[in-house]
Amino acid sequence: MVMDTPPDDPVLTAEVLFFTDKGARLPSKMGQITPENLASFEPSAVAMDTAREAFEALGFDVLAGSLSLTIAGSASLFEQIFQVTIGETHKPVELTVPEELEGIVDAIILNEPYELY
Repeated sequence: MVMDTPPDDPVLTAEVLFFTDKGARLPSKMGQITPENLASFEPSAVAMDTAREAFEALGFDVLAGSLSLTIAGSASLFEQIFQVTIGETHKPVELTVPEELEGIVDAIILNEPYELY
C-alpha cells in the first residue's frame, strides 16, 4: 500500500493506456474525444481486469477509470519493476510494458510528481 512508503521513497503514479478496438493509442492517433465518440475509446472490461490484476500482483495500488488505469507505488517499486532510475525530479516518460500485458496495454506513462503546498 502506497501510504506505507518511507519519506525518502516518494509515491509516484503512472497512467496505463490500452489498445482500443481500432488498434490505436488514445487519443493522439484517434482524434479528439467527444461525448459522441467516447464509447469507441473504451478498452474491453477483460483488458482492464487483466491489467488491474497484473499491476496489483506486482505491488501497485490501482485506480480504474473508464479509459485508463492509474497505478501508484513507491519510486523504488517503479525502479524495480520497470528497470528505470528515477531522480528527485523527472518529466513524464513512457515505461516498458510488462511482457504479460503486451497486446493489451499500449503504453504506461510515468506522471510528473505532484507538488503539494
